[in-house]
Amino acid sequence: MSSARLLAAASVAATLIFGLLSVHFGQDVNWDQRNYHLYNPYAWLQGRLGFDLVPGGRPSFYNPFLHLPFWWLTETLAPKSVAFVLGAVQGGGAFVLIAWLARVCGAGTGLALAAAAIGAWGGGSLGLLGTSFFDNVLGLFALGALLVLLGNWRRLIAGDLVPVSIAGLLVGIATGLKLTMALYALGLGLALLALPIFWSLRLRALVFFGLGGAIGIVLGGGVWMGVLWTQFGNPIFPHLNQVFQSPWAPIRSGHDAQFLPQGLLETVFYPFVFAHDGSRVGEAPFRDIRLALLWIAVLGALAFRQGGGSLLEPARGRFVLVAAVATYVVWQSVFGIYRYAVALEQLAPLALLAALDRWPGARRNKLGLALAAFVATLLTAEPANWGRAPWPERAQGDWVDLAPPKLERPEATLVVMTGYQPQSYAISRFPPGVRFLRLTSSFTNPGEAHRMNDRIAELIARHDGPIFQLVHDHEVERSVGALAHYGLVPNGSACVGLPNRLDQTLLFCALRRAGG
Repeated sequence: MSSARLLAAASVAATLIFGLLSVHFGQDVNWDQRNYHLYNPYAWLQGRLGFDLVPGGRPSFYNPFLHLPFWWLTETLAPKSVAFVLGAVQGGGAFVLIAWLARVCGAGTGLALAAAAIGAWGGGSLGLLGTSFFDNVLGLFALGALLVLLGNWRRLIAGDLVPVSIAGLLVGIATGLKLTMALYALGLGLALLALPIFWSLRLRALVFFGLGGAIGIVLGGGVWMGVLWTQFGNPIFPHLNQVFQSPWAPIRSGHDAQFLPQGLLETVFYPFVFAHDGSRVGEAPFRDIRLALLWIAVLGALAFRQGGGSLLEPARGRFVLVAAVATYVVWQSVFGIYRYAVALEQLAPLALLAALDRWPGARRNKLGLALAAFVATLLTAEPANWGRAPWPERAQGDWVDLAPPKLERPEATLVVMTGYQPQSYAISRFPPGVRFLRLTSSFTNPGEAHRMNDRIAELIARHDGPIFQLVHDHEVERSVGALAHYGLVPNGSACVGLPNRLDQTLLFCALRRAGG
């Protein structure tokens, strides 16, 4: 079988395997999906921005276009088919791109397939397989941008900057859809400064990359940024609000720094820290040692600075290594959340080959080290579990499968959401005239001084109609204070359960005004 046919056959097989594996893992019920992955696209399609108020907390204002395909899949296909499609795209896409990246870099077919298999089979990649986080979907844009650069290497070295603009466009679109993808734009941009060309051309390449990236950001997020600017005076609302000073949100950055390394020692050896304890870089524990192994390989490359037999074409391999290291440094400095770096995890086996090429010795010795590292990574990988539910025995029902309570006057009904657990996934199952306000969240809490809280208080005070509460059964008692702040109390024990495929603890309770 020719190399191209073998790669094509392996790619088809990998796509099917990852699709089936996604179904095997069960239905994704992750926290963010229940909080905003399903709600945001629904709210955009129904024009509910400003009608509902922060039902998902701060993420209620994240770009809804990212999850429009997910929403369409869940509304169109059977749940198992949704899982298969997600797994096939996420896992199969990573396998294909890594395999072709390796081939473009000069790896043999067998080594390219090995790098692709290990790249797509990681603690982060498998944990995200079939989920709605989509970090592993946007990561395909970053890998694709790298493939554009390496696949047009000779044109690039000759000064043709069109491939650079296309690469910038790809990572720009991803960044517009989700701002955390900027780490790949920065990583690739820094790698361009290491191209084996004159400095004047490097700077021109960086400019063209930035222009392509800016256009991509506008394509991926321009519409939504315009909406946020018009509504709230902050194009990335509510983030960086200490800069934009929108009265609709607390004056703070909104940056999550809890997963960053602590102190100089951890900063230097962080890959070993989270290889030992995956909870240091994410809410869901996992294990993957590849970045620690890459750290060792890079240290050796810096120490030896000489080569022997090569596994990859030297110039392209060096560019991959610089891009991987630069992206890692940006990630560790700004985010530290592992799922944002899933594309880096997938690229790590190829970067490892490039680092080993800088070591002395024969090619077969380097190949042996690489394969040993691949096997060690494969045997020790433990995927994260962001929440999975077994498939129900009955085939009927959609992805959420929630039957709303019967309401006498839905167009006059107000629902307040209390507690801190995700609930907004249920909103699309209610009649569209029902309005939802979130009293307690990562964004709104009673007593905080900003216009969003004032608007919530105003709507509750003016409302003339039935008022209900959406709350989880274990958060009923802790919600009493929030209700009292707005003059509301439970109306006896009038609660009904809203069981569904994503959560079994959701309650819908009648409220009344205090003293009424």
